[in-house]
Amino acid sequence: MPRIGILIDRLTVGGVEKCAIEEVAALREMGVEATLLVLKRDRQLPVAFKDLLAPIPIVFLDDRLPRVLKLPWRVPGFYFFSFFHLIYAAALPARVRRHEWDVIVSHNSYTTFTASALSRFRRIPYVMFVWDPISEILQKAYPQGPIRWISPVLLRLARVLDRRLARGAKGLIAGSNSYLPLLRGLVDSSPHVTVIPPGCLPAGEPRQAAGDYVLAATSWKKGKQLEVLLHALARVKSARAVIAGRWLHQAYRERITELAGKLGVQSRIEICGELSERDLTAKVSEALCSVTLNAERGFGMPALEAAAQACAFVCPSTAGIAPYFKDGVEAFYFDEGDVDGLARIIERLNADPELALQAGKQAWAVARSSLTWKDHARALLDVTAAALAEHEVHVARGSVVGSAGNLRTAAVLLGIYMYARVQALLGQSPTVPAPEQAARGWRARLREALVMSPPARHVMRFKMRDGSRVRCRIVDSGGLLSVHVDRDYDVPNTHWDQLRTIVDVGAHVGSFTVWAALRAPNARCLAIEPNPETFALLQQNIRDNGLEDRVTAVNMAVAGQAGSGTLELLDHSLGTRLARNGGGGVSVAISTVQDLIAGARMSAVDLLKVDCEGMEYEVLAMMDPAQLRQIETLACEYHPQPGHDVTELDAVLSTAGFRLQRSDRPLGILWATR
Repeated sequence: MPRIGILIDRLTVGGVEKCAIEEVAALREMGVEATLLVLKRDRQLPVAFKDLLAPIPIVFLDDRLPRVLKLPWRVPGFYFFSFFHLIYAAALPARVRRHEWDVIVSHNSYTTFTASALSRFRRIPYVMFVWDPISEILQKAYPQGPIRWISPVLLRLARVLDRRLARGAKGLIAGSNSYLPLLRGLVDSSPHVTVIPPGCLPAGEPRQAAGDYVLAATSWKKGKQLEVLLHALARVKSARAVIAGRWLHQAYRERITELAGKLGVQSRIEICGELSERDLTAKVSEALCSVTLNAERGFGMPALEAAAQACAFVCPSTAGIAPYFKDGVEAFYFDEGDVDGLARIIERLNADPELALQAGKQAWAVARSSLTWKDHARALLDVTAAALAEHEVHVARGSVVGSAGNLRTAAVLLGIYMYARVQALLGQSPTVPAPEQAARGWRARLREALVMSPPARHVMRFKMRDGSRVRCRIVDSGGLLSVHVDRDYDVPNTHWDQLRTIVDVGAHVGSFTVWAALRAPNARCLAIEPNPETFALLQQNIRDNGLEDRVTAVNMAVAGQAGSGTLELLDHSLGTRLARNGGGGVSVAISTVQDLIAGARMSAVDLLKVDCEGMEYEVLAMMDPAQLRQIETLACEYHPQPGHDVTELDAVLSTAGFRLQRSDRPLGILWATR
């Protein structure tokens, strides 16, 4: 499973922040290593989110920055844009490790400045969750004030930024269909734009009675249009309302209080302030209906949360949530800003609570069937998986071309890389022998036909950027990708010029042997390969690179005990392994690693590389701790094998004093260092 960072700018009360928190929780329930990343730490966590935040991991990224860079000021004239959005984008890449997360899901545009910087400088791809593009924020949030005087210039800049952020993403997510035309216009055809509506936690059963008040709950600030509700209440004399949520602008609260007095509705209004999630859920479940007053084109979280509690909701018809619920059946819609339209709906529901109850039940059924946080997390995981796959292809293409020594080598290795990607998608394992693969159906037969074709069996001389030349069949060149592109055996903190002894168990055609010998000019190397046909190419590659005086090649298999046996071929290449139960067709002598090392007169091994197609469990388990302590560094490819698990290798090597580093995948590379 990937390590996913869900990025927001601050932990303030709002639908975006709640969505991010719930994403982390739902992904972790699915076994994904998800973390909430917050750009700026505020002095206090919102009361509303304390229960939600308790079980999830949070990383406040500005904790990694010096105090002088933690500027709290907003850019003058802007509500949502602050200096830290720019400063952190410049400073944080130096404080984040490369690949610290596999992929970042960045909520909102200003936050994505930092995600874009991490993608560029730390190679962490990002998916952008677009709630409101910058160009839309400028037009919607600043119709008055000083910003409007320079809005034509700012709007052009905003569209450039929207386009650049979108095109740098490996995937775009929208909470609703509202911005699809705009987003598709920004990116043409790539990256793909996916609509993933937010989720909810539906009640176990719908409520059995509607309440007697209208609930309006959100974070209150200018633009939320609470004035519309007050004017509607003035026209529906029998209705009362509860207003819940944090007031972000105190001046706005004072204006609303003054307006309520002028309209004579203050006695029918209860202002609760900020509530915990538990208290807010209770308020929703006891309400007649929930009202959202401004058209939340990004979606409309309060309306969905009302549906989760079987509470009827009322909102503008242009809100992002509207296409998911039928008007007059599961929800009630009015034109944004239409006081008369809202008043008619409130009057109707207030006079007929049964209508509100039935609409709430219908909305609850819709929310429960397809709009849960689990549904949301599954869709999000699909998008991040596609983003990671695209990122890996992009990085690999650059690495392949950069590692090749000529165009011919680059072209062939790119083809091999793409073949390996297809093989992975088809679920084929290169460690499964041909007879077992053949039983798997048409995919295995197609794969076998490809690898047995004349072009795949053609012997080619590959020239690499480091000056090495390796001769092998095209189908066998995957070892070059492993060594030169994936850098599977480039163990961190290895001082190659200081190495004196290197042992390659499972040398194949010599991809690693030649690479390591050239990187360690003072080292003697022992290359062990059991397959006679592969061994001939290994010897030739040693000669072609002028390494005969430093590299000794041994045609022998390794196991836990010396003796003799037979080899079975892996269908994808000249790779082999010892046959089980006496099968196989090529006889081979077997020795132990320790005997071969002793025969090469090596008292210690600076670097041991092991790739013996599943025999690593037996080979390393039969070495006692004293023998393992003679090895300074080990790089071992581990394979899924019946009756074995990579934790066996962890135990053996840890006992011998190694520090281990590996992935959680069933097939991978284990690094063991002192």
